[in-house]
Amino acid sequence: QRPLCELWVFELPEGRLGMIQKTHHCLIDGISGVDIGTVLLDLTADPPPNDPAPEWHPAAVPSSERLLVDALVGRYTKPAEIYRTWRAATRPQRELARRALEIGQGVFSFSRAALERAPITSLTKPIGPHRRFEVVRMRLEDVKLLKNRFGCTVNDAVLAIVTGGIRKLLLARGEYLDGLVLKAMVPVSVRDPSQRMTYGNMVSMMNADLPVGEPDPARRVAFVKERMAGLKESKQAVGADFWVKLSEYAPPTILALAGRATVALQRMVNVIVTNVPGPQFPLYLKGGQLLEAFPCVPIAGTASLGIAILSYNGHLNFGLCGDWDIVADLEVLARGIEESMRELRNAATPGNVAAERLSIP
Repeated sequence: QRPLCELWVFELPEGRLGMIQKTHHCLIDGISGVDIGTVLLDLTADPPPNDPAPEWHPAAVPSSERLLVDALVGRYTKPAEIYRTWRAATRPQRELARRALEIGQGVFSFSRAALERAPITSLTKPIGPHRRFEVVRMRLEDVKLLKNRFGCTVNDAVLAIVTGGIRKLLLARGEYLDGLVLKAMVPVSVRDPSQRMTYGNMVSMMNADLPVGEPDPARRVAFVKERMAGLKESKQAVGADFWVKLSEYAPPTILALAGRATVALQRMVNVIVTNVPGPQFPLYLKGGQLLEAFPCVPIAGTASLGIAILSYNGHLNFGLCGDWDIVADLEVLARGIEESMRELRNAATPGNVAAERLSIP
């Protein structure tokens, strides 16, 4: 009974404008959301004029029967679907065997992770209907410095930064952290290059370990790097993707198993952390430059904290979303993430003094 997409434009000081794009996850994932953003915005401040769009009239709301018929017809008549079905059927047996082995390995890894309940902290409570939101700004070149210094990926460095921030939040709450390792749901895109600029939700997930109990920032990076490499080898994201896609075709008994696997996702994580790469060049709207863009990831179950990161035009922008009551001190996490970045930057460049607060003009 609610719209799947909303777009809000509002005024800011100094003659600037802000825009909020809110889209249901059944329509797009993070990658396609960025793609849509590049369509809504221009690549230059003075783009050539577009032809006027034809007048639009909404179609009638389809009935349940109509939706069923359209789904079946689309599945078996669309050329792209037919081609994919044919390609899968004619794939060499060696490739089919490799894929089956990969899925089996992934299902085993995901199922084993689902049996491990996430540690209980003050953040582990059933969420309510209200949210808090905070932002953090960083320079992408600083995160890449960490990547080069510690020999990890940008995503590993981001997870280590987030780990340090959550550590500072829990320490401020007076919690005992010695040896504590939190579980983070890390969405992973399964969209191949041929599927760019297409809609739909094409993400799977991995269950990453965040060593918030480790006081040494360099050791936190090494821990995250090792564990993330192991997750990629385990094909856990492939296994999670298999369970989710199974629900599209499965009979009720198997569907119930897939549903319980989805519920297990909420039980097996403490926090959601998603990192989406964006365009590294300025975008414009009606001649005005897009200065900053901050993402927001939904929270669910007892995971009361969601951290989304979007890179844009040389900067890394964090959007922190927390339950209103459970994370009333969300600004402590925002400061903790900035402090965690400074700690890691100092560890990456020995002799540095504490850096200034990271911000952009």
